Amino acid sequence: MPERNLGRVEIKKVNRSRIYRLLYEKGPLPKQAISLELQMSLPTVSQNLKELGDLGLLEDRGALPSEVGRRARAIGCAEEARLAIGLELTQHHVSMAAVNLRGRVLDSRRFRLRYAREDAYYQELGRLTAEFAAGLPVPEERILGVGIAVQGLVTPDGQSISYGKILDSTGETLEHIGQAIPFPCVLCHDAAAAAFAELWISPEVESAFYLSLSNHLGGAYVENHRIFAGMNNRAGRIEHTTVSPQGRPCYCGQQGCLEAYCAAHLLAGSAGGSLEDFFTLLAEGGREQAALWEEYLDYLAIAVNNIRMLFDCDVILGGHVGEYLTKGHLEALRRRVSARSSFETGAGYLRACRFRSFPIPAGAALQYVEAFLREI
Repeated sequence: MPERNLGRVEIKKVNRSRIYRLLYEKGPLPKQAISLELQMSLPTVSQNLKELGDLGLLEDRGALPSEVGRRARAIGCAEEARLAIGLELTQHHVSMAAVNLRGRVLDSRRFRLRYAREDAYYQELGRLTAEFAAGLPVPEERILGVGIAVQGLVTPDGQSISYGKILDSTGETLEHIGQAIPFPCVLCHDAAAAAFAELWISPEVESAFYLSLSNHLGGAYVENHRIFAGMNNRAGRIEHTTVSPQGRPCYCGQQGCLEAYCAAHLLAGSAGGSLEDFFTLLAEGGREQAALWEEYLDYLAIAVNNIRMLFDCDVILGGHVGEYLTKGHLEALRRRVSARSSFETGAGYLRACRFRSFPIPAGAALQYVEAFLREI
C-alpha cells in the first residue's frame, strides 16, 4: 500500500477511536457536540458514526429536548455490542461471569466441578463455557474471549502456569486447559484478576495493594493504575510472607506463612464450612467464633502493617472475607493496625473491596474488554 494511503488509513482509524472513546466516556451525545468537542468536521463525524454503527457498536438514544427546530438525536455506545467471559478454576468449583463493555456483570454461575489435570475435566469445562455463552444476549461472534483465572502463578504471556501447587497444575498450558473452549483464551492469576475488577470500578485508585482473603490468599500491587507483576510475575505474593517463624505449615512447604493463619476456611470450619454462618454466629456472640476472629485479626493486622510499611499505599481487602467486612469489623482491624504502626495513628488507608459480585471471573473477563477498548 502506498505510504500516502497508509497515512489516510491511520488517520481514519484514529478519528474513529477518538469518537468512540468520547461517546464511551461522555456520551450519549449528538453528532454536533461530537464535532465541536473533537474539532472534527461534521461529514467526518457522520462517516465514522456510520462505520461504528455498522459494527453494532452504537445505538440511538432518542431525540434530545429542544424548544425550536428539529431535535438532535443522541448517540451512545451499545454496551452489550461485545461481551467477555471469565472463569475461575478452584479445587472443587468453576465460577463464570459475563461482562459487557461497561464491566457490568450480566450473568454469573457457579458449578461444582472437581479440578483434575485431565482431558475429561477440560472437555467438561469447554462444554459448560459453551452452554453459558449460548445463554448470553449476543451471538457467539460478539464474545471477545475467555479469561481463565487460576490459583497459581502464570507466565507473563498468559500461556502457561509456572507455579500451581494448590491445583497441582505447575507446567499446565493454556492450549491444554482451553482445548474445548470455543473462544480465544488467556490465563491470569486469580488475585490479579480480582484486583483488576476493583480497579475497573475505582478509577480514582492510583496506587494500592489488593489483598484477597478467600480459602487461599493472594495479593496484587497496583501502581499508576496498573498491576505491577515484578521481574518473574510473582509480585504481590503476600500469602507467603512469614508472620510466625516456625509456625503452622503452609502448602508451599514453608512454616508460618500468612496463608496458614488468614485463609477463609479457618473461620468457616467452625461453622460447618460456611463463612456466612461463621459471621452469623460471630454476631450472635459465639465464643469459638469470637476467639478465631480475634486471632485472625491479629495476624491480618501484621500483614496489613507490613504492606503499608513496604508500599506506603492504600490497602484494599477483598475475597470471601472481604465481603463480610462491615464497618465494625473494619474498625477493629484498623485499631490493631494503628497500634503496630511506627509512623501514623489511625488506618484510614484500609478499606473493604467494592467489587463483590464474582470479582475473580469478572476481572479475568475485563482483560478482554480493556484490550477491545484500547484497540478500537
